[in-house]
Amino acid sequence: MTGACATFREEGKRDPEFAKQIAEAREQADGDLLVEMHRRAVEGTSEPIFGPNGQQIGSKRRYSDRLLLEKIKSRFPADFAQRSVSEVNATVQARVEPMGLDKLSPESRADLRRILERELARDTDDLPRDGGEQ
Repeated sequence: MTGACATFREEGKRDPEFAKQIAEAREQADGDLLVEMHRRAVEGTSEPIFGPNGQQIGSKRRYSDRLLLEKIKSRFPADFAQRSVSEVNATVQARVEPMGLDKLSPESRADLRRILERELARDTDDLPRDGGEQ
């Protein structure tokens, strides 16, 4: 490793107080990243709206669903573990039966299954294929 990181690491090996300061700085930086992630996901950011003549006429608040999902995944990793298509199918079946949706026509059930599988696949970032339909 070369550059500033290697220099800091070497200096940290020689000087325990410096190593402690590096660790504290990293911890602070990690905390700052989490605060910013939370702000963008939950509080959102303001984006300007421009009129046809190029002047700002307002603003809208944008939220990052992706950052919110990542934050949730970090807090509940077991609930967001990578799942196979067969596990997704079992999840879909478990969700459908209690709702009485099993009374739908076979075509409607197939349509609903495809929709649910697509949404679950989006939530789990491209499920691995094991021969099942996605």
